[in-house]
Amino acid sequence: MVIAFAPGEDLTTEPLWLSAARSAQAGLAAYAAAVAAAMKARVPARAPVGWCSWYYYFSGITEAAMLENLRALAALRSEVRFDYVQVDDGYQADVGDWVTTNAKFPRGMGALATQIDAEGFMPGIWTAPFIARRGSRLLREHPDWFVQTARGRPRFAIYNPVWGWGGNCYALDTTHPAVQDWLRNVVHTLVHFWGYRVLKLDFLYAAALPGRRYDPRATRAAALRRGLEIIRETAGDDVFLLGCGCPLGPAIGVVDAMRIGPDVAPYWSKWHTRGPQRDLHGLATKHAVRNTLTRAFLHRVWWLNDPDCLMVREADTELTLDEVLTLATAIAVTDGMVVLSDAMSTVTPERLALLQRTLAATGGRAEVVDLMQSDMPEIVVSRAPGRTLLAVFNFADEPVVKHIDLAATAADLVGATEATDWWTGERVAVHGGRLDLGELPAHGSRLLVLTGDLGS
Repeated sequence: MVIAFAPGEDLTTEPLWLSAARSAQAGLAAYAAAVAAAMKARVPARAPVGWCSWYYYFSGITEAAMLENLRALAALRSEVRFDYVQVDDGYQADVGDWVTTNAKFPRGMGALATQIDAEGFMPGIWTAPFIARRGSRLLREHPDWFVQTARGRPRFAIYNPVWGWGGNCYALDTTHPAVQDWLRNVVHTLVHFWGYRVLKLDFLYAAALPGRRYDPRATRAAALRRGLEIIRETAGDDVFLLGCGCPLGPAIGVVDAMRIGPDVAPYWSKWHTRGPQRDLHGLATKHAVRNTLTRAFLHRVWWLNDPDCLMVREADTELTLDEVLTLATAIAVTDGMVVLSDAMSTVTPERLALLQRTLAATGGRAEVVDLMQSDMPEIVVSRAPGRTLLAVFNFADEPVVKHIDLAATAADLVGATEATDWWTGERVAVHGGRLDLGELPAHGSRLLVLTGDLGS
């Protein structure tokens, strides 16, 4: 964009940061720390454990289904302690009309929040505050509130087939005073009237799309930041904000957690992610795992990383057990947020135990060893007081025999004498500083606890 200057006017840009480091990991860590300090990053002391309706019910979620799962989660409190229960997309009258509930939630969203709170959980809710769908009351009544194209039309933001045919959505202009007042009213309703304490904010990139704005001097990043700051100011400092679909930089210091990759899915990949999307992006568990590993250095520095939801169910999914374990391993070894997204009636005791083991493996600091050597990193070391975990992945579509040279992986692993599989308890011998893992299945992984004279 072009910003006009009056005679004698000046503009201060963002600072330029220069540094040198001995390794890519060290350089990234120093960069992340410098940005975090400059932007006063918010990093909660503890990552909340959540349940989300999306990846089982999708937009078909109902009040009855929420209450059924709420009762099941409460009954499991002695086995797994969930902190929040979040209703996702599917409650609203339309995308953009957030404070009007559809017929699937006959008692309204405030009543649901009250019941979630009464069961001892923080109520959570999804919203996409910077977009509105064609046909929504918001767009119909206020077309001038949207970012404008050169032809004076609302800026297209996304088409989502989940929202039906003709479901084009458009980007709100967060520099417009009327939009800012509307945004305050929405957030005030969600938090202070209905009672939701966790807000999942989706499709945030829309506020930064190119176009003409009410404030012609606002950059795209500034427009996004302005909208986010209004949400934080209105919600209050104690509300947990989870960003999603967001350019990362402008959200630092505002959100508590950030989705750092694409959506997971109840499948590893599909023809459309492998073909038209070149196996690089799109809704697929494979791509979510890739971003979970490559952006692990941001966790507990800029915010809490959200790797997206864990699905452990055996029914209504195309994920194999190996793929479920790979997703769980990536989440655990990078210490990301753990948010379950299954109908609780489908979770068997064996799969509940898998969730418990995932939670038990979190808490370490991840080093992605081959971060700059491979598009899909395959070796991660997680270090926590008194425990060292080694994760090894096979992202190939066929089985692969894996051997790990511990000295070449990390200097402090040289003294390891034994490894134990985190999931099965199987012992893996270490011979001459080498781990022979045998054959890893396609899309499979191993998560190992290393023991011995570590750190020497």
